Amino acid sequence: MGDLTDVASGSGIYEMSLNEIDPYYAGWSTLMEYQYHIIHPVTLKTIMDQLDKEPWGNKALGGVVYRLKEGYSS
Repeated sequence: MGDLTDVASGSGIYEMSLNEIDPYYAGWSTLMEYQYHIIHPVTLKTIMDQLDKEPWGNKALGGVVYRLKEGYSS
């Protein structure tokens, strides 16, 4: 895997979801407010410097939430 080892090893998945909130629909259409896109770990690796990393869970179940750093916009 080369330079992707820190992103994909042990994850048990090969794709990730990129979740996005559309403020236009906030408060009146939850199904339209939250949108997601499936992305590949290589895509995540290319924008890693623009993201804050928030681990969650424990050794049995968990993962990482990545959020855009302050100053970056979608």
